[in-house]
Amino acid sequence: RRWFTAHFLPHDLICGLGWRGRALVENGSRRRPTLVIEQQPDEAARDLCRRAGAMLIEGDAGDPAILRQAGIARLRHAFVCSQDDETNMRIVHELAKLGGGGGIFFGRGKGAPLGRKTSDDQALVCGVSLKDRATAQILKDVLPENHGLDLRIFNAETVTARMLLERHPLDRFAASPDAAGARVVLIGESLMAWELFEQFLQLGHFEKGRPLSIAWLSPDPQAARDRLVARHPVYSAAEREGQPCAFPEWVWLEKQVLPVVLFLKHPSSERALVDLFEGGLALRAKKEVTSVFIALESAPESAALAALLAPVLERQRAALKRDITLTLYYNTPEDVYRDDIEQALNRDHPTLPVVVFSDFMGDCSKKAVRGDEIDRVARRLNGIYAFGLGKSLGMPIEDFDGKCVDAWSGISEADKESSRQAAAHAHVKARVRKRLIGKGQTAAAAEEALARIEHDRWCAYSLLKGFRPLTRIPSAVGAGFAASESEKTDILRWFEDKTFKNSCRRARIHADLVPFDDFDTLFDAEQAAKEKKKDMDQIQALNLLLNGLRAAD
Repeated sequence: RRWFTAHFLPHDLICGLGWRGRALVENGSRRRPTLVIEQQPDEAARDLCRRAGAMLIEGDAGDPAILRQAGIARLRHAFVCSQDDETNMRIVHELAKLGGGGGIFFGRGKGAPLGRKTSDDQALVCGVSLKDRATAQILKDVLPENHGLDLRIFNAETVTARMLLERHPLDRFAASPDAAGARVVLIGESLMAWELFEQFLQLGHFEKGRPLSIAWLSPDPQAARDRLVARHPVYSAAEREGQPCAFPEWVWLEKQVLPVVLFLKHPSSERALVDLFEGGLALRAKKEVTSVFIALESAPESAALAALLAPVLERQRAALKRDITLTLYYNTPEDVYRDDIEQALNRDHPTLPVVVFSDFMGDCSKKAVRGDEIDRVARRLNGIYAFGLGKSLGMPIEDFDGKCVDAWSGISEADKESSRQAAAHAHVKARVRKRLIGKGQTAAAAEEALARIEHDRWCAYSLLKGFRPLTRIPSAVGAGFAASESEKTDILRWFEDKTFKNSCRRARIHADLVPFDDFDTLFDAEQAAKEKKKDMDQIQALNLLLNGLRAAD
């Protein structure tokens, strides 16, 4: 049966039976057969494959002979999710060599002879898990030409953090109209904790006057701060009231592009931790919408901590009439436990909203890993920049989405990630727009405010990626700023010399990395208007991005 499926039926392949691979098997559809390669399957893995109707091949998925056993010529989707990046890159490289350089074409039409390409051929959709973002572009660079793969690189923590904050946002200001900002308290230093932190910095851009503030509890707060500073040089180590903290460069703090991050010691005793929260850690003096996140390495320890803090937060929410929520990262293959914990916490503390989540928000499925739905807004956003706003709005949505898919396949992994991050914030901007219009702002005024917010978001993203400004920042210099002759020359070359511009970008230098109002000081009027229009186009396309609607719709 396995030989027949591999050689005659379209099928999917899963490489690696770690917990993500097992979740893909468990959540897979039976409409298309699934083959699984695992080097050392235990009895639980064998039993899972039997129950799910998946066919198991024992061996190294990076071995071409094993891949041929899996019927590579009939593959529709491959999911590469072993435990380490190096192994995953090796497997994808072998798939690519067999698919392109090896002369095998994926997805042959019914009855076509082996090795003959037909009109029904299609690229093999290959989802690959990579923990280190830097390896994503390396993988694409080393793949052979004409490799026949539609590569879908994913980082589970990044995707999950974005999904979580889309469904459970930080800016819950509609229900708290008098809130002075958003407050985040983060507990833990797991991979997920770090990814949540990165997303807080990049999604925490709201209407002016409502800044984001972050407190991070760590067993060693000074070491945690130093790790942040080493990771993001735009931050520097400092202290506030005797506590370690990280300050962004002044101009980015003053413009609310990046917040101060306060680091506090995670007490070793439960009593001391309760005292810390009862002392107002989550609330401070200002009335802020507050979100507490627990993301320890150990899922059981995270659950125990949530049970300890939930009654404290519920009391504070009632006594101070503050919007406080509790979110718990509980990542195990046994989703039933996650659901049970969430139900129990919400039952025992009915006035405190509690969310318990795991990778892919509990939907570690083939559809989620492929990214078809998750990347839709990102593909549309890239399409708007590729085709122009007017042309994009003028196309039927089906045609526009089709062209966006084609354009998406030709851009770098770094550009894809940039579009994904902008797409994640599109949901924030839609909420901000609704609030601004609700307060009586005109559509034009709201659009300009949102364009400024979008530029702030882009600046934060670029700074966290290590980019630096091409010139001095006028806002940081003051009222007497005047571009030097060398700065004027660099600006002119940036806009007129593509070779110079590309070399700057490779060196992580960007001319636009200045506050929004500094465009008028730094550039001539025509160029400043063009740069501002990039941000404005995204705002005017929000309906298209999120809902597939033209502005008139």
